[in-house]
Amino acid sequence: MSARRGPALPAADPGRPGPDRPWPALIVALVLVAAFWTVYFPQAERSVFGRVPILDEIYYLERAAAAPDAREPHYMSPLYPQLIDLAGSATEAPGARTFTPDRLRGIRFVQLACWLGIVALLRLMAGRWLAPLAGPGWRRTLVTWLPAALFALYRPAAVYVMTVLLDVPLAFLVTAFLALATTAAVPAATASGAWRAPVRAALLGVVVGLATLLRGTSLLLLPVGMLAAAWPPGPRARRALMALVVAAAAAAAMAPAVAHNSRAAGRLVGPALNGGVNLYIGNGPEANGFYVAVVPGSWLLDPAGRAFLAERFDKPDMSLAQADSLWTDAALASVREKPLRATGLWLKKVWLHLQGWEIDQLTTIGGWTRAAPALRTLPVPYALLVVLGLAGLAASWRLPAARWWSFTLLALLAVQSVFFVVSRYRLALVPALALLAGLAA
Repeated sequence: MSARRGPALPAADPGRPGPDRPWPALIVALVLVAAFWTVYFPQAERSVFGRVPILDEIYYLERAAAAPDAREPHYMSPLYPQLIDLAGSATEAPGARTFTPDRLRGIRFVQLACWLGIVALLRLMAGRWLAPLAGPGWRRTLVTWLPAALFALYRPAAVYVMTVLLDVPLAFLVTAFLALATTAAVPAATASGAWRAPVRAALLGVVVGLATLLRGTSLLLLPVGMLAAAWPPGPRARRALMALVVAAAAAAAMAPAVAHNSRAAGRLVGPALNGGVNLYIGNGPEANGFYVAVVPGSWLLDPAGRAFLAERFDKPDMSLAQADSLWTDAALASVREKPLRATGLWLKKVWLHLQGWEIDQLTTIGGWTRAAPALRTLPVPYALLVVLGLAGLAASWRLPAARWWSFTLLALLAVQSVFFVVSRYRLALVPALALLAGLAA
């Protein structure tokens, strides 16, 4: 007997007209968004969390304010300090580390624009790919707005807008990647002009490059983007060319940071030099899946533990590149010594990415909610995103567009789980989860 197959989902036809423009829903959404941010933004600025940056926030602010030094490579994100500087928020943290609300307003407005951009892109993608699958009327309106609403009502996303951390800009770039990769792999039937494919492929590569300059794990999106650009049928040479355009554009975006770090290190290295210590934190003998403080000394003064390593290996000094190599070697040695433990840790970190409770490390969602009560109006829990997102993942193979949302989600999940997990790292998964939740609906 042959197994019965469920009915295939109808393929979204981007060439056919979508639903009528839901102007009433759009107006309601704009009013609600404006009302929330009008109330929440000043509450967050006045809170202790909005006036006293800590740890990573202090590092990025001081890095943005520091004079460029050709001899000092980028340890963490090369792009985010530049974004802070361009927003006019670069400043050295004062002794008390307390800021007036207006001091960090520039970078927060930039991150609010990214938050709004994510909401808009999710709405546009759902309208193009998911709306044709639903019946007319309220069902179509629901499916069209559900992914955007799930993200907008996810409380941690609003919290990270007000923190001086790179997670919201990164989530915006991931959402842009989802939109570009899906459009490249499943082009509209009415698309015209041979120039669109290479331009789209170049934009896809730039987005991957910029995301990698924020967090290095985003580099694994590159093969997904190359595959998407080469997916549409056509001559083999043209498909290979589109993949190469994606790779070249990504390399061009990362080239200045890679050249700077390589010149400072004296050898070819990546755009950031914290991969080794993060690999050790996630896989060393002390690793438990979460962030653990395994580097002796002050994180702010010596985040790579160079003084500790110099003393341990009896060296007068230790460069960031040398420290990165030593931490990488120690992490790999731990993996080789106990491969089953390393595999179990990776699986545990995959689970930590998908379990429902928020991991309060560095950014305490409960504390933010007490300090800014407007956050109580955002009720969507991470557990709901995961349950609906995984349900959509199971059905995504029946819808060509949704396959690329799944590929992106799985790629990020796999590579981030190599390191360690805190709640804010999971924000990059939320746009794909929200789209897949719309498919489940």
